[in-house]
Amino acid sequence: MRRSLAVVLLSALGCAALVAQPTSTAIVITGARVLDVTTGRAQPTVAVVIEGDRIAAVQTQPGPLPSPASTVDGSELTLVPGLFDLVVDAAPSAWIDPDYYYALGLAHGVTAYRLVDAPLTWAIEHRRRAGSLDLLAPRLWISGPGLELRPGTDAENAAGVIPIPLDGRVRVTGTAGLEREIARAAAGKADWVHLGPSVGGENVRAAVAVARRHKLRVSAEPGETELMDLARAGVDAVIGLGPADADRHAAADVQRLARELAATRTVLVPMVRQSADAALGPSNPLLARELEMLPRRFRDDVQKRLGRGGDRAAQRAWRTRRDFVRAFVSAGGRLAVGSGTGTLGWPVPGLSVIHELQLLVESGVPIADAIRAATQQPAATLGLGDRAGRLRVGAPADFVGVTGDPSKDIRALAAIRLVVRGGELINRDDLVKQAARAASRIR
Repeated sequence: MRRSLAVVLLSALGCAALVAQPTSTAIVITGARVLDVTTGRAQPTVAVVIEGDRIAAVQTQPGPLPSPASTVDGSELTLVPGLFDLVVDAAPSAWIDPDYYYALGLAHGVTAYRLVDAPLTWAIEHRRRAGSLDLLAPRLWISGPGLELRPGTDAENAAGVIPIPLDGRVRVTGTAGLEREIARAAAGKADWVHLGPSVGGENVRAAVAVARRHKLRVSAEPGETELMDLARAGVDAVIGLGPADADRHAAADVQRLARELAATRTVLVPMVRQSADAALGPSNPLLARELEMLPRRFRDDVQKRLGRGGDRAAQRAWRTRRDFVRAFVSAGGRLAVGSGTGTLGWPVPGLSVIHELQLLVESGVPIADAIRAATQQPAATLGLGDRAGRLRVGAPADFVGVTGDPSKDIRALAAIRLVVRGGELINRDDLVKQAARAASRIR
């Protein structure tokens, strides 16, 4: 009941969210560098032209410009395609209004979210409003509630399934239950089906087969089914490295497993930032920065959960996971970024994506590959092909301007000076203030 009330309340509060102001005047950004994520290099331009919600021109030579137009001096900026976050739990809760996730994501250059573990009806409505710019938020793709499996009684199994809502997920009792929930997601026009770690064995294969019939993509978390078995079952994306898959192997086994997974061409969303909490602790500069961004009333709870850091077992697992991801990329694996931000706004929306990229680079992933993992690859994973994830003519006008050159120093992604979403220039300071207001609405 409390969750239902929260959904109703937050749906009403969503009307107070920042809303983009449409304009018919073209926008021209002059003198900026443009980061080509395909080559991994920043190229100088004369002008980038935005008309409506699309990039109309990327001029490398002087030429005619639209008139009238609003002109922005970008001579100190590198323009970077908007970042993607493929694992976000921004569902309504008793703690934080979803606007907190939306505003902070945009403030840190994240212009596309894949929502997981959210009530389906609520997610469909927010996807519609974000797509029409009625709600200023990252573009949204949805999977609805995650699916978990539990053994059912003979009577339950014979009768089919009665889903049991739990923390944004539903528990089902077997293959019949999975089929029912996948069909429900398809009827609601979800984009994805997400399988939790308790779904194992033949149930994964069955879920993939049903999802394919409904033209839905499938992501899954390792657990009952390990990394390679998920890949062999045909899931589109593996979320996280699981509780044991990467940690328990010797170095040679880690390299072999990474190569084998890369060869399947399954997309891996490793969420290394989320697995860093226990190993790094609150004194780590990246985590300390995120703690500063948290509302004060959540900070103490998160710090307690983080502990002091430095746990030897956690550090050993952290090193193994970093080795695995580096080997996976070296083998040509398809890497995409997801933060796992959720309860209490932790990891911090948007900022944790930038930190994920920094940690990937620290792990030995080349900068160009890390940036593609947050732009070009997730766009392809979502089925967008070349229509997004790059700053090119015809692409959605979703990008940020940063000082410095991220292709040379990944930390430059944090120096955001310009945010463009759907062709609208957004004041970054206003986004941060909006996030603070949203975080204080539900007490």
